[in-house]
This record gives sequence, structure tokens and C-alpha cells, in this order.
Amino acid sequence: MAAADPMPPAGIAASAVHVSASRIGWLKGRGDVKLWFGKLRQALADGSLFFGIATIAVFMLSRPFEGIEGDGQIYMARALADQDAMGIGRDIMFVHDGQSQFSIFPFIAARLVAALNPANTSLLLALLSIACWFAAAQFFIGRFAEGRMKWAILMILAALPGFYGAFHLLRFAEQFATPRPFAEACVLAALGFLIDRRRVLALALLALAFALHPIMALPGLLIFWIDLCRADRRWIAAGLGLALIGAIAVATGLPLFDRLATTIDPDWLALLRLRNAYLFPTLWPFEAFAFLALQIATVLVAADLLAPRVRWIFLAAAALGAAGLAISVLFGDLWPLLLVVQAQLWRMSWLLGIAAGIALALCLLRLPERGPRVELASAFLALGWLLWDEPLPALLAACAALILHHLSGLTFALRRPVLNMIWGAVLSIGILVRLGPTMAFIKYAASSPADFHPAVSLFWNIYLVSIPIVVFAVLYVWRPALISPKVTGAFAAVTVLCVIGLWDDRDPRHKVLDSGRHQAALAALLPADHSEIYWMGGVVEPWFYAGRPGWALYIQGAGSVFSRPLAMVWRDRVEALISSGLADQSLRGAQTLAPREDAVPLRRAAIDGLCARKDAPGAIVAPLEEGMAEPSDLKFKIWQPPAPQFRLTQKGETVTWHRVEKFLVLSCTDHVPEL
Repeated sequence: MAAADPMPPAGIAASAVHVSASRIGWLKGRGDVKLWFGKLRQALADGSLFFGIATIAVFMLSRPFEGIEGDGQIYMARALADQDAMGIGRDIMFVHDGQSQFSIFPFIAARLVAALNPANTSLLLALLSIACWFAAAQFFIGRFAEGRMKWAILMILAALPGFYGAFHLLRFAEQFATPRPFAEACVLAALGFLIDRRRVLALALLALAFALHPIMALPGLLIFWIDLCRADRRWIAAGLGLALIGAIAVATGLPLFDRLATTIDPDWLALLRLRNAYLFPTLWPFEAFAFLALQIATVLVAADLLAPRVRWIFLAAAALGAAGLAISVLFGDLWPLLLVVQAQLWRMSWLLGIAAGIALALCLLRLPERGPRVELASAFLALGWLLWDEPLPALLAACAALILHHLSGLTFALRRPVLNMIWGAVLSIGILVRLGPTMAFIKYAASSPADFHPAVSLFWNIYLVSIPIVVFAVLYVWRPALISPKVTGAFAAVTVLCVIGLWDDRDPRHKVLDSGRHQAALAALLPADHSEIYWMGGVVEPWFYAGRPGWALYIQGAGSVFSRPLAMVWRDRVEALISSGLADQSLRGAQTLAPREDAVPLRRAAIDGLCARKDAPGAIVAPLEEGMAEPSDLKFKIWQPPAPQFRLTQKGETVTWHRVEKFLVLSCTDHVPEL
């Protein structure tokens, strides 16, 4: 009988186990790598990798980088003000800042601007927002779609209009240096986790979204609460308890809560209605309501395509969008309570916009499953989206789609050729409607000066190019044999090249302005006391060109809803400028009042009157358009900007470009009237 092998010592045994485990882990790692490379080869072979790249490129093209624009101007200037308390920090907008304390974003932006500069910070934030938003959208859509369907939905969503509210001021996934796209990304990812029943992760992301932008986080938080109530009705009582606590806080006049019992006084309200008309739905154009109705109709038509665990989120997004608008009308417009106006609850419709875009994509991509009646309803929906900015046709198309979808007892015997003809008619109508604005853009671009940069965003927002993109995405799912890997690769190459050449949509002037580098030649012409500057027709030039506080800039009125002192100071200055002829009516409200066609004149009496004010600016900077004579009765110096500035006017069919290569710099010490 053979002797048994002796047992190894304990230390050697442990070592052998460790080596064995390491080898297994290494082999497993190699297996994961092989699996990953296998998937990559498969993605290359079937073209899905190219389609994914093209989807990202389309998303970027739909949101070209416009530099420091929109609310990004406020956030970047706020960051500069934090670094320069005696310069921009003395601007009335930041002295009376009533909104920055509600977000952690200004703190982050200030650190980034200090380490980089405004232009690089804006670019970095734009790229980060693209990555975060796209990843979150892909994760959310991946909860109920996969493979070709998921990527096609993403491409269609990127190609559709994403505006919400009025005047095309706001849209989801915007590429500005603001907290909104980051908060949206957090909400989308949270909803994805909510679908997976991972509530802790969902709540953590919603908390981050709230810290970034409470208004954008609100629909996500409400959907989270609704989900809790669906699982356990005791959460309804918890919600009522919180509402009761809030009512007590309002009754006792606690800070912030007291605004819910404060009506906006007539003077303040009149200014807000004129300057910030987008806050009040009764001042919105009919187009905004028609588009909202189209979005709700789209969600309702597509609801039966979604599993119950997902469907209720889409329906809740539609309900919250409508409810936010209704509350804004009742308690922010007809009975203007301060907190309701400031909360801008109509903004909850941003989530409805995403849900509606996904819903339309599902309707188009799953047509073969639904039958002639529902396909006809989907055709009307598509027509409504093609005419999204034509309010009456879009609304009628939405109503027709809803009626057809819900008449389940109605049957159609439409054959495929007839349905194809209907789809051809829908596409033809959409193309014809979009050709008019396209030709206008071509005329606008062709007539522009050689060194002017026609904005890519203007062309994209016509949405003619969206039609072939959506058709390509639909065929990618419907007819994969037609969209071969070579075709998909070519499409990806074209879109990527377009991103490389077109995504940075800034003109030379904008690039210099965004950098925040103070112009030494301009600084030498300004008073040395860092006093305010009235920049005629300017937006942010005093802040970024000179590092000085502005005197009655249009953008300063944007913060007037959060600070009554700011609103009153700004109103007083603007009215003085308009009454003296140093500004036109549009300074009060660009959405409600059209600018004058001719240049604002410089008159000695008006300049002297402005400089005689107790709060007079230290200097006035006025554009001198090419061909205009220099004023003979004023003392001024000439400053030439790094890049020319352009202004466009139109009378009938005649388009006129006005070029500005010189600015007059007037010091108020030279124009104080003698006593």
C-alpha cells in the first residue's frame, strides 16, 4: 500500500491557494478582455459601433458650442466677480445677487475659472455636460430598449426640437456653462435606477441634481415620491405631513417660505412682465402651448409601447409638465405669488420634452407592430413634429393622432402602398415647410460680410437636416439590410468631420470676448477708478473686455425676478436711457419689444444729462458704425476692438449689414454740465 503524500505546511498551502486564485483572476481578466474584443469586432462587423459614433456626433451637431452664451454669461461673470470684488464684483447684478445661493454650481465654476479662464471653463463644462447627459440618456433608454433600437432612439431624440417654455430660450441638454444639463443628467440617471428598483442610488442622484439646480430636479423628486406612494400608500401621508409643515413655515414667515404668501407688487410685476415675459404663460405665444400639447399627445399615443414599470414614468412626466404650467398660470401669473414666479414651475416640462422625443422615436421604430390605424395616428404625430413651430397645424395633427389612437373599435383596410404614399406626403410637407427658412438662411449667409461667421445653430434650428437623420435612424432598425456597415461607417465619418469643422460655433469676436482677457488699450482710455461703464448696445462687454461693472446692461435684468432692489435700480437706469434717447425700447424687453432699425444717436444733451446723475457711469462706450460721422460736439477717444462687430437690419426684402470697427470712449468727467 503506497504511502499517502504528506500534507504541505500551512504557509505553503496558503501561498499555493493565493497563486491559484491570482492565476484564476488573471485568466478571468483575459477572458473579459477577449469577450470585450469579441464584442468590439462584432460591433465593427454589423456597423453598430459606427452608428453609435454617428449618434454622438449628431447629438453634438444639434447643440453646437456657442461659447459663453445665455445664462452661461451670468455664471461665468459671477465667477469673475468672486475673484474681483472691486471690479466686476461691484456690478449691481452681483451686489444684489438673489439666486446664486440656491446652487453649488457657482462655487464649482469660480474654482474652474480661477484655474483656467472663462473660455476654457465654458468649453470644459460643455464637453462634460455632453458626456454626462449622453451617458445618462443612454442609461435611461437602456432600461427599456437595447441594441439597434436604443441607439436609434438616441439619434432621433438628438435630432428633434428640444425647446420648452416660450421664445425658444430654453431646451434640454443645452451646451452652455450652466448647471441645468448636469441636473438633467442626474435626473435621467436617477429615473433609470428607479426603473431598476435601486432607490438609494436614485435618491443620491436626485439630491445631487437638487444641489445643482432645484428647479430642474423637481420633476425627478416628485416622480421618486410617486414611486414610493405606489409601493406603500403611507408615503402619501408623509407627503401631506411635509405639506403641512410647509404651510406652518409659510404662516410663521420663515425665510424663503414667506415668499409663498408674498404677492409681487405692481411696480416690480410690471417690470418682470416686460423684461422677463417668459416667466408668465399668459404672455407666451400660442406656439408654446401647441408644442406642449403635441408632446403630451405623443406620450399618450406611445404609452402602450412601454412596459408598465416604465410607462407610468412617461405619463407622470406629461402630467407634471401640464401641472407645472397650470400652477404657473394660476399662482405665478393670474395671482402672482413671489415664490411661484421664482420657482418657474413650468420648467418641469423639460422632462416631458425628453419623454415626448423618446415616445415619437418608439412610435416610428415600432410601426410594423401596430396596424394601419395606429400607423396612421403615428403619421399625424410625425406631421405635427415636422410642423412643430406652426402652432395650428401642429395642434390639429396632435388631436387627429389622439383620436385615431383611441378609437380602438375603428378598423382600417389600408394597404402598404397607400400607407407608404401617406408617409411620402408627410415627409414632402415637412420638407416644403422647412425649405422656406432654409432659403432665408442661405440668403442671410450669402449676404453676410466675408469675415462674418453665420451661426451653425441658426441653420440647425430650422430642423430640415433632422428629416434625413430621423429617416436614417428608422431605416437602421426597419431595414438593416439597406443600412450596411459601409453605409453606417460613411455616415459616421461625415458627421464626425462636421463636428470637427462646425461644433465650435463662435466667431472671432466671441472667442476674444469669452477669454475674459482685459483689453489693455481699452483700459488705458477708461477712468482709473473702476467705475461703472455704460456700453451702448452691449451685453457683457464691460465684464469681459474691461473687468468693470456695467451700467444698465440688458443681461442685468435677467436676475430681477430674484431681487427687487436689483429690479428697481435697473428699471430706473433703463428708463432714464430710453427717455434721453441713449437706448431703444428693446432694452426693456427683447422678447416683447423690437429694436430700432437705425443706430442710436449720441447727443450732447443726453450725454450731459446721463453724466449729471448721482449714480452716473464713469464712462460711456458707444459703437461707431462704418460710414457714420464722428460727433463733433463730444469729447471722446477711439478704441478698436480685436475683431469687428456686426448688426443686421431688414426692411422688406432688403437686408443691410452694419459693421463696427471703432468704439467711442467718453469720460463723464468731460461731460458734466457746468453749474
